[in-house]
Amino acid sequence: MGFKNAFITGASSGLGRGLSLHYARAGATVYAAARRRAELESLAAEAAAAGAAGRVVPLVLDVADAEAQVAAIGRAEEESGGLDLVIANAGVLAPTPGRIIDWAQVKRVLDINVSAACVTLQHCRPWSRAGEAPWPPSPASPPSGACRAAPLTRRARPRCTSSWRACASICATPECAR
Repeated sequence: MGFKNAFITGASSGLGRGLSLHYARAGATVYAAARRRAELESLAAEAAAAGAAGRVVPLVLDVADAEAQVAAIGRAEEESGGLDLVIANAGVLAPTPGRIIDWAQVKRVLDINVSAACVTLQHCRPWSRAGEAPWPPSPASPPSGACRAAPLTRRARPRCTSSWRACASICATPECAR
């Protein structure tokens, strides 16, 4: 595995939890970010109990708070010496009846599912190769609730290393297919 340090949002359950365990078992230090402290501590304990070659570092974080998110990514990068992989996995679902739209709910969903993903992935954007990905995301790109990831070049921070495509809710890389 080529990743030594990963930052994953939405790590307290589902895909984010599974990816965190996968990368920790493979030897990475995983900075697992989510709102629920107890779930993150359980994740770290599960990785340790499984004899993971890496470790899980719990980070209590609400990705709707962009400043806190940028600070958490910065702390993880400083502590690790450089992130190799950033996965923007946090997301919420808030179905509403079609005739009565709860605009506060719509804003919350967009803040977390779209804006927070952009903040997370912006961390590597300044170093990506020119022409590899449209930024800002294109509204014409197909939406998806799938993995949003960006592999980074360690320590030198010059760019993202794999070709990736950003749209409103997905950044697809070969890692997402694994």
